[in-house]
Amino acid sequence: MVVKGSNGKWRTALLGELEKQFEFIIKDSDARPAPEGEDAVAALTGWNRTRWAEAREMYFWEGMNKESLTMIEKAFCHIHMYDVTPMTGKEVDIQAQAKSLLHGDGKSLWFDKSVTFGTYPNGKAGLHAEHSYADALTVAHMWEWVTTEERMAGGMYREDGHCKDYDAPLPPQWLKPMRAKWNLAPECKDVITQAVTENNKLCDDLDLVIMTHSAFGKGFMKKARISPDAFFQLAMQLAYKRDSQGKRALTYEASVTRLFAQGRTETVRSLSNESAAFVDAMLDPSTSPADRVAKLNAAADKHASLYKNAMVGAGIDRHLFGLYVVSVGLGYDSDFLKSALKMPWTLSTSQTPQKQTEGRWKPETTDKEKISPGGGFGPVADDGYGVSYMFPNDDVIYAHISSKFSSKNTSSKRFMDNISKALADMKDTVEKYMAEKAAKKAQ
Repeated sequence: MVVKGSNGKWRTALLGELEKQFEFIIKDSDARPAPEGEDAVAALTGWNRTRWAEAREMYFWEGMNKESLTMIEKAFCHIHMYDVTPMTGKEVDIQAQAKSLLHGDGKSLWFDKSVTFGTYPNGKAGLHAEHSYADALTVAHMWEWVTTEERMAGGMYREDGHCKDYDAPLPPQWLKPMRAKWNLAPECKDVITQAVTENNKLCDDLDLVIMTHSAFGKGFMKKARISPDAFFQLAMQLAYKRDSQGKRALTYEASVTRLFAQGRTETVRSLSNESAAFVDAMLDPSTSPADRVAKLNAAADKHASLYKNAMVGAGIDRHLFGLYVVSVGLGYDSDFLKSALKMPWTLSTSQTPQKQTEGRWKPETTDKEKISPGGGFGPVADDGYGVSYMFPNDDVIYAHISSKFSSKNTSSKRFMDNISKALADMKDTVEKYMAEKAAKKAQ
């Protein structure tokens, strides 16, 4: 936000000035709650896209409704100040907090905004990011700057919790925040109510759990000379076969293509012949630790190769999508392309990147208390899982695991338990193999 200083020139607002703006908003909204309907206009942005477009054309094309909507859409970001911190007893409920950041209450988040920052009364904060403009690593990069800025600036708050410059005089032309104004006809309010109802159905259907795996982290994986990303991906393959009573999952893992100008993502197809062979070996009690580790290494090498190929443009999925777009544009009907692109990603996964800020983010030392479980997303397939995982340091693994309650075949809690079991079994196998190898060497 910019303000006009005492010299008449525009400048960035000071922290204390922002704090007073937020205080005014909170007091004003408490004293004058939004009328029914106006408190849920944002629900339209989470509704069916066609219905939202129709409602926009019908009720928001002129007058104060258009002016308010334009103001919101031109804003740099959306800040949502939650008035309640999700708690379980005396502890913060991180799963409820994650759900509130992911979809809110179905009526308060502006899903069309690129970024929504969410703050809680206990001082915690998070964000919701819309996907079309950037990928997770871009958002994570920005968040590393945000979470390290206070430490690097030497602290921004006084002992009483206010910003250090809170008592500084306000500029002469300081403007109080202005409430958005709406003129909602009864039929428009009915449409908003429909949007809230449909949104809440989707929100209530999301089965989200947060995994905190502290038995070991990437430190052990590196010691075993196995890529942490490959190790966890293979653990998910093993977990899924147990979870689905013997089935395998077409697996999507996001890979970056930032080696190219304006590069976004490519797909790493983590389900391979090598990963399947490893999973089968782990489930066969007659297979020796040596054979299992050999198949683990072969599968990990294959995964590393698939990831590198995706990074340098040698994947297949974006090329297939490009061919599909061209075929539609040319009016060419391709059964192969349609069938290839409609295959459901039963297991959709992504690793949250770390340490993108050239030494600013130090999760092993000075920023250890700032570590969070990272971020997450919903499942892509109705009967599948969405897993976003993170290795914040050498000792812990975090993961957001999502599915739908309406699916009879999935349970996020069950899948989390199966991932934990798979990780433990893989560690036990590697340690047994290393012990056997050491014993033979000592003979």
